[in-house]
Amino acid sequence: MYAKIRNFPRDVHLFHSFPLDFFFNDHKMNRKKGFLLPELMTWVAVLVIVSSVFVTVSFQIVKQRQLDVYTHTLCQDLQLLRSTAIATNQDLKIVFYPTENYYQYELEQDSFNVEGKYVRRDFPSNIGYPYYFGIETPIYEDEYGSICTGSVEFGYSGSPVLPRTLWFKHEGTPSAGGHVIITSCPDWRSSVVIVKPVTGRIRIGRVTLSSMSSD
Repeated sequence: MYAKIRNFPRDVHLFHSFPLDFFFNDHKMNRKKGFLLPELMTWVAVLVIVSSVFVTVSFQIVKQRQLDVYTHTLCQDLQLLRSTAIATNQDLKIVFYPTENYYQYELEQDSFNVEGKYVRRDFPSNIGYPYYFGIETPIYEDEYGSICTGSVEFGYSGSPVLPRTLWFKHEGTPSAGGHVIITSCPDWRSSVVIVKPVTGRIRIGRVTLSSMSSD
């Protein structure tokens, strides 16, 4: 009597022919598809750090941009005042008020009290003259090594509380050379608008605060 031997096809196996660690390894692989709590906390911490850095840098850029806008506006106003004085053949003035943080200039001679004949510019609460923020005697140095003292100076070294007046004569020459420093608070970024004597040339410069005194 002969026994018959039957072989299973290659793609069919008995259950006991599988090693047990096959099932356990497959379970481990499935488990690794998710995030563990420490991994999730690490990613959250990284995102918080990156976000805080981004917000800080963005805030500084916005503040610098705001300072640039008001600095360029003052420069354009001075250029407009000079060109208007030449075009109308009049002596026109601009007055800066360090304690009240604004300035105004006239479009016609002696027109400060005439509606529509003068322009007033108010600075926001975080931008303006250094004196407005309690800095009595600021000393700045520009990118060319020149020293600028005071918030607004045009040939007058009296009390910083008093308004400062700059005239542009009908031929376009200023009554005096000088500068206006605009500062942002509380980071003390600063720009300076410089008016050259004789020629009346107007330019913008960057200044750094080297020393100051306040009461």
